[in-house]
Amino acid sequence: MASGSIVSAELKICGYCFEHTVNLKSLPCTHVFCATCLEKYLEKTKVLKCGNCRATYDTSISELPSLDTANIACDSCTQKDITEKSTVYCRQCSRRFCVKHQEGHGDIFPDHHVIHIDEYVREKNRLEPRYCKTHTSVVVSLACEMCHSVLCAQCMDDKDGCPKGSRHQAVSLTALVKRLRVKFSELKTEAQKKEGELSTLLKKSHVTLAEIDKETGEQKELLHKTRDEQIEAIKAKYDEIETEFMTHRQNFRQEVVDFMDEEVAKRLDSLSVEIQRLDVSVKDSHEVDVVNRFEELETELKQLTLEGLPKLPTKNLPKLKVKGEYRTVEIEINYDLSSIHFAKEVQLPTAFNRLHPMNDIAYLISRSSDIHSLDINNLTTKIIKKSFSADAVNGMTGCNNEIYLLHYGNPWRIFVSDLNGKLLRQWDHHDSSKKNNLLSVVGDRIVVRNCGKRTVSVYTLLGEVIREIPFNSDGDTKGICPVKADRVAISVNSTVSLINISSGQVVWTSAAVKEPRSVVCYRDSRMLVLGKYGEVSELDCNTGKCVKTHLGNVEDVDSASICGDKLVTVCGKSLKIYNIL
Repeated sequence: MASGSIVSAELKICGYCFEHTVNLKSLPCTHVFCATCLEKYLEKTKVLKCGNCRATYDTSISELPSLDTANIACDSCTQKDITEKSTVYCRQCSRRFCVKHQEGHGDIFPDHHVIHIDEYVREKNRLEPRYCKTHTSVVVSLACEMCHSVLCAQCMDDKDGCPKGSRHQAVSLTALVKRLRVKFSELKTEAQKKEGELSTLLKKSHVTLAEIDKETGEQKELLHKTRDEQIEAIKAKYDEIETEFMTHRQNFRQEVVDFMDEEVAKRLDSLSVEIQRLDVSVKDSHEVDVVNRFEELETELKQLTLEGLPKLPTKNLPKLKVKGEYRTVEIEINYDLSSIHFAKEVQLPTAFNRLHPMNDIAYLISRSSDIHSLDINNLTTKIIKKSFSADAVNGMTGCNNEIYLLHYGNPWRIFVSDLNGKLLRQWDHHDSSKKNNLLSVVGDRIVVRNCGKRTVSVYTLLGEVIREIPFNSDGDTKGICPVKADRVAISVNSTVSLINISSGQVVWTSAAVKEPRSVVCYRDSRMLVLGKYGEVSELDCNTGKCVKTHLGNVEDVDSASICGDKLVTVCGKSLKIYNIL
């Protein structure tokens, strides 16, 4: 006879004090604690919480089931008016037996699986048979694959029972639960994958924090060394600079600490607890409960894996700058722009209509679709590659030392080359429209409008389609630029829209700028929209509201981009550079 038993003493250990006791209480999650420990915990926290899985319950301790098995009688003895304490429970027979009847049962049914009576008490809700709600004397043994309704054999006579079909598609309840557990396991794996990504990001945050602390110490040493070279009369000035500098540094450091605590650690803890809660809900529940709650659990797990990862703040860190003959020290901080001033104009050897900067080099597309490079420092140009196609180039972007070109044609096509013009790969962009179009790199994805489908297409860097985001704006694409790691700004006709390419949502649409042309992002917080008549409007990247307008600063723009603290524009043979202050 299969024993399948668990030693009673092992079950009678409190999860708080780890002592053996006879006054154990079982929580709905099936974890057990002695009543005394639960009362002390409830008095302290005012919340009844499981010490193992952290699940909370709105019930009193007196209402919890006890694990006292002393009064559970043998079912066979009861039939004969004899009262003997039961010691085991048979899963197949759904009956409890004393020592004597256990032996007889084992002789007749040697293959039946029995468990210790303590385990039966603990798992009673999950082990006892469930009866049909309609045919109350019949045990449920079937389930519908279509609607997940739990059924008995008599329910199959109901011709209109399934809300998702004319008849129930009945299978064994155990078989359906087995398949649902497999699917739940897959969903759990995805959630654990996101848990791992958050853990990795948290480790990266710690490394970044250590680097900031190290650099802060080095900068502080530089400050002290420079201060010691000056006469004693200006020491007070250096102390003032040190105080201001350390305040900025601590503020930035606090941003990283807050990011770790609020954006990463809390989400990681919340995700871990939710996974454990859902796991316990499935593992320790009756098969009927698993079927009834599966769609709800499936929705909860999918929601846990959809949200993108937060972005680690790494920009605008204050630094010390030593300058001049007298070794004076200044604090260098990149503040929001206050003005845009024309710096210089460069006459180019041929007409260009697109540019994209990478590593102090501006890559330009001529109107004959050739690729040129311009050194931003010495303003020298050279041709890199003749056109890949006879079709005109509508858009250009770049990342990871690769250039991406959007060629107009039937179909549209995206060409990828290295910085020397060598073709690496290409793919078709199936857009039936002939409207002007552009593309941009956002994080590790390529984003381009599909005007024919009225969508925004999101590709991997290798050309695999990730998703099509609905975007019902009509007209030519005037400008496109990345905003942070997962958002893109697109200007079309008289509006500018911000789209979250991870969630597929249009975050906001602004009509604050009349006839917008190019659009560029400045330090992830400000969006610069270049208007038709030379005005530059600053939009808040979070809200889309116009916070400031610079009138008449920038004129004649076919394409624009940010290169450090400079705004670079091109129109025909004219390339202009503006300083952003």
